[in-house]
Amino acid sequence: MQIISAVKTGLLSIAIGCATMSYAFSTTVHAGKTDNTDDATDSNTSANHPHEIYVDQLLPNVCLHKYSIVKRNCTGTDGTAYTSIQNAVDKLQASDTLLIRQGIYREQVALSSKIFTKETAITISAYRDEFVVINAAEVISNWKKCQNKNDCQGNPNWQYLYHSTPGFTVKQLFQKEKKLKPSRFPNQGWLYPTRITNNPQSEFYDSTLKRADDYFDESIVNIKTTPYWMSNIPVRKSYSNGRILLEKALENFKGQISKEYGYYFTHIIEEINEEGEWAYDETTKKLYLWPSRDFNNVDLDNIQASKREYGFHILNSTYIDINNITIKHPNGYGIWIHGSDHVNIDNVEIAYSYTFGVFVQGAFSTRRSANYNRISNSTIKYSNYRGITNDNASDYIQISGNQVYATGTDTFGGDLTHGVGHGIFVEGTNAKVLNNRIDKTGYTSIYLSGSQRTNKEIAYNHISNSNLSLNDGAGIYAGGKSSTNEIDAIHHNIIQDTYGYVGGIKKNAHCDLAPSAKKCSKNSHGIYLDEQANHFAVKNNTVTQSKGAGIYLHWTKNNTLEGNTLYDNQIQIWLSGAKDPKFKLEGNNLSNNIFFSTSKNQTTFFYGVNYNDYHFGNSDQNYYSNLYHEKNIHSSRYVGSGEKIDIKSEHLSLLDWQKLSGKDVNSNITTLTYLTENRSNLNFGDAVILLNATINEKNYALENKHCDLNGAEFSNNIKLDAFSSTILLKCFCNRDKICNNNETMAYCPEDCPS
Repeated sequence: MQIISAVKTGLLSIAIGCATMSYAFSTTVHAGKTDNTDDATDSNTSANHPHEIYVDQLLPNVCLHKYSIVKRNCTGTDGTAYTSIQNAVDKLQASDTLLIRQGIYREQVALSSKIFTKETAITISAYRDEFVVINAAEVISNWKKCQNKNDCQGNPNWQYLYHSTPGFTVKQLFQKEKKLKPSRFPNQGWLYPTRITNNPQSEFYDSTLKRADDYFDESIVNIKTTPYWMSNIPVRKSYSNGRILLEKALENFKGQISKEYGYYFTHIIEEINEEGEWAYDETTKKLYLWPSRDFNNVDLDNIQASKREYGFHILNSTYIDINNITIKHPNGYGIWIHGSDHVNIDNVEIAYSYTFGVFVQGAFSTRRSANYNRISNSTIKYSNYRGITNDNASDYIQISGNQVYATGTDTFGGDLTHGVGHGIFVEGTNAKVLNNRIDKTGYTSIYLSGSQRTNKEIAYNHISNSNLSLNDGAGIYAGGKSSTNEIDAIHHNIIQDTYGYVGGIKKNAHCDLAPSAKKCSKNSHGIYLDEQANHFAVKNNTVTQSKGAGIYLHWTKNNTLEGNTLYDNQIQIWLSGAKDPKFKLEGNNLSNNIFFSTSKNQTTFFYGVNYNDYHFGNSDQNYYSNLYHEKNIHSSRYVGSGEKIDIKSEHLSLLDWQKLSGKDVNSNITTLTYLTENRSNLNFGDAVILLNATINEKNYALENKHCDLNGAEFSNNIKLDAFSSTILLKCFCNRDKICNNNETMAYCPEDCPS
């Protein structure tokens, strides 16, 4: 079995078939203050509008009207230049453009209460193709080598450790641009509480700890409370008997501490035990580090820690355009759009945000929403909590053409040290999430929050490697009952490799020390409509290699699934209902979908309810395929009444399913699948799914003759539309009068007559 794909790049204008989706961008800006000051004023600013203003860190002071673009000094006539971005932003007026010269600017930029219009919008951008970095980190200096064990709080590896007093709380640390990991206890795997108290939100016991009083004080306990949630909370007090008191209680909706879910500690100075580990002591305000070595030399000149909260904070403003800038290492947000409208972020790179890469939020204190904002053609990578998020007071957002990479973690079973790792989190109404590339997320890649259907469109996205650290999630997740009849559309997405890590759950303890994607993945899905989700149109998506279902409908009503290709998932389509009228499956219509299993233990259609009917809606004109056996549909329901209720589980062929349910009357098994009674000659390794995850048509060359599921033959090449797929098999018993492709006279007499 093969998967061949083409990977897209983000574009500003997206052409799909005959339709073109174009995105218009407008602009604006203003600011507050940072620790850099420059009080010079351009008295001719308003007289020269609109005009260009420059920022150049090579200048010793402000250049009023005398800046030289070529020489980067004050000997020219190219305009005014400032030494910091914030100072220049403070001087911007309507229709201005701020151009930043190449360099690393260690500052944060605040823009507040600057109201412009589409016609007077302003722009902040790098100058031409120059590389501009806003670095929210600060270089750590004045390192001292530990002189003895007591100098490093009893750490047995004291001879390798250094300490410094940075003057601020350290949440992230980097050496030569590599993010360093905090110390961890245990070094690998998980611990499990041995006793739960009457305060399961804030206290537990673990009799296996065997450490002195106060040993874990002020460390961070990273604790799993459900298969899909991690909390990271400071320890207020620890005791030698294994009692752990948390600094604050878990929020109720995040579950509670349990013996069944694991935890581990980070940021313990005594547990720094290998190169690249560190811990920060909040009491003494000291930072301890075992630095990585380069050819046995310790380089302490390239160590920096996140200090500033954000790259840009745009508050109560309108029409701002930010382009072509890189933002690194913020403690909170790369860009924080706060109670502001018509902010357009284009071609920006944001790396290593401790919380959110981009956060679009209504300003509740001033009751301002955050509407009509755009994030496009940008790269957001290595965010901890979420790559891009907008809250429920942020409507009409458009997120298009972005690359969101490694949110929460970049490895299977990786630690989540701040948040759960959503790629894109959408809560506001009328959102458009289009043509994004999302790869590697700790949890769900696109999470649609909020119960009201409000014309959201999630389309032409390429998603891979979801749910690397948590379980019971999806490539695309949505849930909740809507009281409106509007439709949210999920269409033309390609989703690959949804995992669902089950470590940190006691019954799966074998996965704690050596996470194996093959053995430790379960119950995460390509597309997941959850708990009364209704009025979704899920059309023309492709889902492959999900360790749960390709599409999972859990207690849903009145959804449409049409034209989807579900290939090589553990379950291709899974419907689950409960007896409570709120949770019964009703009004879900499935048509023209392909359910294609590639191994004996995969299911094409799984129907599981705790009642006895098949009134989930309708299903027809679908394709069911498993080359290994005909009974690839599974039905599980409750039969009987009173105390005599049994679970009736059945493996069914399509014909069995048609008779039992009355569904799929016009559905088929694939033409090539059952041409012979003996299918031993069919080599499933010859199956291939072609994926075109680009916005353009794409031609694929074929080395051999292949047939699609309808029996149509392709000899040299095949063309795929944008964000589409097709499944091909080497033609077998295709009646082409040619004896090839493992055909024999016994099984294919029309092609091999003698």
